Amino acid sequence: AAMVELRRVIDHPAVRNELVYRVLVVDLMHRLKLNRALVVKNAAARKAAVSDAYDVYTTILNDKSLGDALPAIRDYIFRRWEQSLSKDADYRDLPSMVLLALTEQKRIAAQNVLFEVNELVRAERFDEAEEKQKDVLAPGNAVLEICKVLLKRQDLKPAVHAAAMFNQGRAIYYIDPNNDGNVLKGMMILVDLARQFPDQLVGLDAISDAEVILRQLHTTSPGKPTDDAYRRLAKVLMNAYADKPVVHNARKYYAAFVLIPAGELAEAVSVLVALPFGHVDY
Repeated sequence: AAMVELRRVIDHPAVRNELVYRVLVVDLMHRLKLNRALVVKNAAARKAAVSDAYDVYTTILNDKSLGDALPAIRDYIFRRWEQSLSKDADYRDLPSMVLLALTEQKRIAAQNVLFEVNELVRAERFDEAEEKQKDVLAPGNAVLEICKVLLKRQDLKPAVHAAAMFNQGRAIYYIDPNNDGNVLKGMMILVDLARQFPDQLVGLDAISDAEVILRQLHTTSPGKPTDDAYRRLAKVLMNAYADKPVVHNARKYYAAFVLIPAGELAEAVSVLVALPFGHVDY
């Protein structure tokens, strides 16, 4: 009876035309459905019921008429999902979109801690920074634990798969940004994401982040591992993002510090001749 009444209410003009009311009604519909789903005994039936409980958000999450308000609504809903889950929730029962939301919230939490760490380092409060870095572990490891479940699924939509890889790669980096092997591991996930999903917006974000971080690592820790990593990055850039500014920003460095030292002069020339006139490195 309650669900019937909520479906009637959500179609009322006063609710349909007022975003806050719409979100509140959808949220209540979700809570009612989820409470019913969690007491279902059969595992398969419970998983389907839980998925149905989250499906009530689909319309509002995909409502392009919300314009600039959509990211804030999306963030609010994702935070509500995170807060509503019990500590012993079984990730295997949760829809892929919900798992992605959890990785995003945890990744942002880890990122915010790292921002604080960097501020302490800039203030030369190194002991405090070292202690603060430990706070990255809980949210960072949570991202990796959820991604183990999420990225094994065979039915992932490209957007979900790509975003999950972004959160995974970034989380690995955040956990220990001063460990070269760890940084390489995280950045190679971002490079692989960019290679696999060049049509996804997050692919460009991933390859752009990886270029900045790998260039810095290659500068401070030159050698075969960082050489190989930057080569892999450059190949993805040249093949999949040839028309993007990030590829042109990488050309001079790639030629001067990777190809030419290796004696690959012809390849260096081919990389540099594609640099557009007017670019700062031209």
